[in-house]
Amino acid sequence: MRPRARSRTCSRASRPGWRRSSARSTAPRILRSEGDDPNRYKLAKQADTVLLFFLFSEEELREIFDRLGYEYTPETARRTIVYYDKRTSH
Repeated sequence: MRPRARSRTCSRASRPGWRRSSARSTAPRILRSEGDDPNRYKLAKQADTVLLFFLFSEEELREIFDRLGYEYTPETARRTIVYYDKRTSH
């Protein structure tokens, strides 16, 4: 078996002319430029947390929560969906 040749990789950020930009890094810069602080906000960029309640059955969620050491009540899904729906960018 021949040894694998090492590939030369270069991260995008270090390439000449590459401007690193993403919503995650842009939003804080915009807020700061307007004299605001992103740490004042509770925002979820993606709706992953809410999506979990639609992907798993109530029994599966109960098992997952129990395994992680959290209590799961009938009110948990409703409260969580309402909480994150207000803070999720769509």
